[in-house]
Amino acid sequence: MGAPWLFGDPATLNERFASSSAYERAFEADGVTVYRVTGVPDRDRVEQERGLHALVYPEETDTEVVGANVLANPSFDDGTAGWWTPPNESGRTTTHVETADGGAVELRVDADTQPLPVAQAAATRDGYPYRVDADATGDGVATLYWYEGEKSPDSLVAREVVPSRGSRSR
Repeated sequence: MGAPWLFGDPATLNERFASSSAYERAFEADGVTVYRVTGVPDRDRVEQERGLHALVYPEETDTEVVGANVLANPSFDDGTAGWWTPPNESGRTTTHVETADGGAVELRVDADTQPLPVAQAAATRDGYPYRVDADATGDGVATLYWYEGEKSPDSLVAREVVPSRGSRSR
């Protein structure tokens, strides 16, 4: 039904969901009570039944990401606080500059120098939508890495490159 099955005493589960501010009762049908995360808008859904099994899924397949940005200091108003920045070496500089819109980080890389990113890590769980917004202009990419457990080459699960003006959900 689009969510994991819960096993246990139905009265206890109903009591827990009903007393939680994180969940709200969506509907009740055929002796089954369905709860959803509070604040998630109700969408038109398709319901298919075969015997004892039922499948319910939304007609719209887009994911609306809600919640806080997982990046700290995404606008660089606090300089590079929360970000890893490469060392300033010959051909590569990272500086904090003030603009009419507030703080910014300026990256300059000579054509013959290997570019290094500014970076930040955030803990996530597979299968959940997250908002990752950083104020960026100019040509560039955001490279998203997913690791299983500790960050190491052996635990790299996926790597995706997204244009700095693009968006991606995983």
